[in-house]
Amino acid sequence: MSKNFILKGIVLPICTAIAVSLAFVLFFRADGDRLVPLNNGVRLSYHDELNPSDEAPPNEKPVKNELLGTISCDGELKLRYNADYSLLADSASLSEKSAKIGETGCIYVELTANNVAKFITNAPVTVSTASGEYTYKFDKEQLVKSENEALSLSPSGRRNLIIYYRVSKGLGLTTDYYALLYKEVE
Repeated sequence: MSKNFILKGIVLPICTAIAVSLAFVLFFRADGDRLVPLNNGVRLSYHDELNPSDEAPPNEKPVKNELLGTISCDGELKLRYNADYSLLADSASLSEKSAKIGETGCIYVELTANNVAKFITNAPVTVSTASGEYTYKFDKEQLVKSENEALSLSPSGRRNLIIYYRVSKGLGLTTDYYALLYKEVE
């Protein structure tokens, strides 16, 4: 083998690989966890969903994406705790800022604009969980500026349900949030 082949074919590619690796690590500050995310207590697959159960201790906080029950009006959706947006095609997400279902306070549920058509009616909404079934009647719809504003709504009454969703306008450059306010039927 010639000296030129060893230099251009073996040494130069190895030196280039080392230089690119060092540049990547130094300039982009890459750490292993960002490059290859490890399981930090978060499920990586959704096919093995958690079922609602009576066995969980009453004060234990649900885990992200846990199936809590169903929410229904003209159609039925799975109700998940703090669900990833990718799961909202067939589910509703109970916000982690919500009161516990059945207790005094507001329950905040996020839907996609595609699913909200099932809930924009005067029909009552039913939330079914392992702890019971709760029915809410429609009170009003309200335009809010952001998700934080929707989560800060606190209508009068002991137990309230607030369903909020976003609507993108202007080629997705602006977003409006709408909140549907419900009061529990006692």
